[in-house]
Order: sequence, then C-alpha cells, then structure tokens
Amino acid sequence: MPYLVEIANVLQFSEEDKICRPCLQRAQRYASGQVNSDNPTAGPSDQPTQEDPAEEPAEDPAEEHTVPDRDREVQVDMMRMIPLPGYTRAPFNSHVCIIAACNNRDLKRIHFDIRATVLQEKCFYIPRDTRVSEEHMLDTVWQNIESSTRRILNEFTPSHLKDMMDMLRTRKRKSYSLHKFRRLLKPFLMVCSDGHIIDIYGLYEATKSDATILSEIMKNPSDPFHWFFHENDVLILDRGFRDCIEDVETCG
Repeated sequence: MPYLVEIANVLQFSEEDKICRPCLQRAQRYASGQVNSDNPTAGPSDQPTQEDPAEEPAEDPAEEHTVPDRDREVQVDMMRMIPLPGYTRAPFNSHVCIIAACNNRDLKRIHFDIRATVLQEKCFYIPRDTRVSEEHMLDTVWQNIESSTRRILNEFTPSHLKDMMDMLRTRKRKSYSLHKFRRLLKPFLMVCSDGHIIDIYGLYEATKSDATILSEIMKNPSDPFHWFFHENDVLILDRGFRDCIEDVETCG
C-alpha cells in the first residue's frame, strides 16, 4: 500500500488538496490499524464508564417521560358540522330506503339527476350513494321528499358542501345550450300521428341529443314504450335521430 505511506508522510494538507472517497476510507482504516498496533492493550476498558461523572453523557429530559406510541392517547377530531341557512338534508344510509317506513331491500342508488333536481328546486340535499327502493323510483313521493324522509338534518359536513357545489356546477354546465345561448332543460315527448301524447320523458340537459334519449328508452326493457309499440309499427323520426336507427331497428 505505497499510496497510504505517501499520504501518511504528507506533513500538512492544503485547501487545494483533494482525495477520493475510497482512498479516504482506506487511509482511515490504515490509521486505525496503526493505532491498534501501537497500543495492543486498548480495548473496551478504555471506553468511558458510568462511574466517571465528567464523561457521562447528558440525558435528554424529554426522553425520560416519552410515552410509547401504543400507549399514547389518540385524539380524533370530530368532523365539523356547518349549518346552512335555507337548506336541509336527508341522513345518509346505504342499507335502507330514504323513504320513511319502507323496509324494502331491493334498493337502488339515487341517480345524480334526481339529487341535483331536488337540490335545485327544493334546497334539499340527498347525500351521495343514498338508496331508494324500486317502488319509489317513479313515485310522486319526490314532490314532497322533505316530509317523506326518515329524518331531516340542517347541518352539513365539508364533504356535503363540496358535493352540493359540484352538482350545481355540473347541472349548470350540462344545461347550457350552444344554440340558444342560455341554460335550457328540455322534455322529451312521444306523440302519435293524430296528436295524442303517449308519454313525457325528462327533463333532460340541453347537451343531450334526441338520439341519445331515444337510445336510452329503447335499451330499457321496463319502459312503457315496449308494451305500447309492437313489431312492424312505424316511427316517424327526423334526421336528429339518425344515430339511434340501429337501436330502433333492433327492437323490430
């Protein structure tokens, strides 16, 4: 190891002198070996003992009273409830129907459009993932939903407020008509050739095309459309329905 001998013979290092890390580590090991060879009796006894108060390390007073993590009391902050004047909400429960005194277990998630419409028209918030039974999906109970729920609350969590703002913002964006240059909700009427109204669907956002609406109706086997019309019946459609011709022809 001639390079170590040369390093050891250097009397003084200047600020410009440099050494790579591997050489520095080898030099440190070499110096440590020389010290041990010069003093072979050095051992653990040379280390400072607890009997020497001058060499005893000072204890951190904070460590004396350190409580283990498993014994430390966990403080759970209650989610802040915010009252919102003029608005009420239904309690969240995904296991029962939102309608009071309904024990039906055939539950469906309440659609976004229903929640947004109720919030916009009645200032009544239905939490996300709230369920309703199949029998109440098309019921008139939604006209008085405030008095039909199990309980009415007037305090909201920050998550509720964010969801409410998102629903109103989404409804506002979807209902803007690029043709009328204003927000617009449209019904969808199915009318016979003699003027009789068969059914009224909607309301739908202005951005949803007539072809998309008719496709959704055709794909729903429980819709009254399927028992009113039969095979070989004639449907009079304009060119706005050209994107749903295949769905109509599939039903005969």
